[in-house]
Amino acid sequence: MSTLSDSTFTNYTNDQAQKYAQLRGTYTDPLFRTIIDRHLKTGGKFRVLADVGCGPGNATKPLARSFDYVVGLDPGVEMINTAQELGAKRRLDSQSSMLSPALNQLRALFVKTCHLSKITKEWI
Repeated sequence: MSTLSDSTFTNYTNDQAQKYAQLRGTYTDPLFRTIIDRHLKTGGKFRVLADVGCGPGNATKPLARSFDYVVGLDPGVEMINTAQELGAKRRLDSQSSMLSPALNQLRALFVKTCHLSKITKEWI
């Protein structure tokens, strides 16, 4: 199991996470449609979306419209707090969860049960 070597995002304050969410923006609707269409065409299911490294949830929320249940994972507590706060403002329903540093228990589970890219495996 690797550890996160760059602590930048894990040490954000609430104010920094809020500003990151505001200034980071999101991706375009055509990009999200392309992702969802590709997922569908390759046999993907729409039960659960796990957004690893979700930050304040800028991409999680638009993708959530297409899935039954969404989990946002991020090592930064304030990023998750911001995602939850913004999700509540945007009425992200109860079928979503945002999880942070108690990821130690989840790391082994994700590595064992999910097909993850090499980069993602190193991150978690």
